[in-house]
Amino acid sequence: MDVLLRLAALLLLCLPVSGNIPTPPDMSQGVYCSCCVSFAKEMDKLLAKKTSDLREVQVVDAMEDICQSKYFKTYDLSPPTTIKVCKFLIDKYEEEIEQLLIERVEDTEQEICYKLSRACEGVDRSVKPKEPFEYSFNNMKQEVKREPPLPQEDDGIQRMNVDINDPGAAERLAEQIKSQLGQQAMGGGEDGDEDDDEEEEEEEEEGAGEEVTGEEDDTQSFKEKTEL
Repeated sequence: MDVLLRLAALLLLCLPVSGNIPTPPDMSQGVYCSCCVSFAKEMDKLLAKKTSDLREVQVVDAMEDICQSKYFKTYDLSPPTTIKVCKFLIDKYEEEIEQLLIERVEDTEQEICYKLSRACEGVDRSVKPKEPFEYSFNNMKQEVKREPPLPQEDDGIQRMNVDINDPGAAERLAEQIKSQLGQQAMGGGEDGDEDDDEEEEEEEEEGAGEEVTGEEDDTQSFKEKTEL
């Protein structure tokens, strides 16, 4: 029995320790992974530059310089988000990252983002992470999800200002529709009145012309009789 217990304990010790992966506050693991990969790529670029400095000095300088927006402008996620991850990685794993870079590991991304920080552990890299938009209100961070606007059809009626959660919403909606339809009808009536006025003016002008023509005919007839 003791032998079995010891074997079980040994097996448990050999199993990899699993648990929650530490991530920056209010950030999904997908965003964390993507930013970590950007961090590793830019670190490789900095250390690839030719210099006469020792490798240790070059690594320390790169670690002090890396968390700037100018290095992360060409990536999918915004520089502020990537800088947040950059500072998180350095604060939490500074010594380990420095040692890995000094040793010139073959795959910086694999060593930092998968093995050390586990930022990309279990993450589907083929899916582009969605970056939340945050703003502060009363010193509290608020998150706004950015979604594409829904297409709107022009039905000739303006959008109604009605709260659908209000019990009296249906009645107010009907009143607003009637009001808008009434305004449209009044607009059409005004146009019709203008057309009617124009027609009346034309008829009056025609009547006046006929009266003038009739007077001219009477005058001509009177002259002819006088001459006779």
